[in-house]
Amino acid sequence: MKKIMKKIFLSSIAMALTGCMKINITLDVASDGSITEAVTMLYQEEVLSGAGDIDATLEEMKKSFQESYPEAQIETVRTEGEDPYAGVKASGIKETEYYSHKEGNKLTVEIPVNELQSDMSQDAGYADSGMDMSTLKEYGFEAVLVVNMPGTPETNAGVVEGKTVTIDLTSIPKDLDTIVITCSTFNVVLWIGVAVAACGIVTGLLLFFRKKKE
Repeated sequence: MKKIMKKIFLSSIAMALTGCMKINITLDVASDGSITEAVTMLYQEEVLSGAGDIDATLEEMKKSFQESYPEAQIETVRTEGEDPYAGVKASGIKETEYYSHKEGNKLTVEIPVNELQSDMSQDAGYADSGMDMSTLKEYGFEAVLVVNMPGTPETNAGVVEGKTVTIDLTSIPKDLDTIVITCSTFNVVLWIGVAVAACGIVTGLLLFFRKKKE
């Protein structure tokens, strides 16, 4: 893909650092099935320094991301601590590559695993390395997919907590072709509120007419 991403990736592999690269993909799924994506890519600052001046490298990464996601908001990200990371975040991506559909109140999101991993390899710059996920994991590569659903989800991969599914993309079974996440968009709390409000209105009307008769 982009020369700068390949340069950073080759630098990280050459140094064989533990925990050198992190990718976080977040999908926010609305009740109508629309999906908004955010992508964060971080490298150890030691890795980035091996590719040249860190600030200049981050600016090149921003330009690269802006080309890939022209509609997104792009910002640099830096962490603090003994092992600092730095990178780029693209947010507000109106995702079209993943699939969602509704049947009544049931919402289903389908994420093709091969397509997702191909996108990551292009963004991270390791598409031509010939390495698979298990090999990259040995070099400290981390990739997490977070899917925020409008209702309590069920999934064939990852861990569910509340309305969120978190999936370690480096540990997906090789025979899993598609990540499938479903939930109900029926809002019980909303309908209870509507019912209570309706009861209040009816009660108020009955009291009004009763007083009027008296």
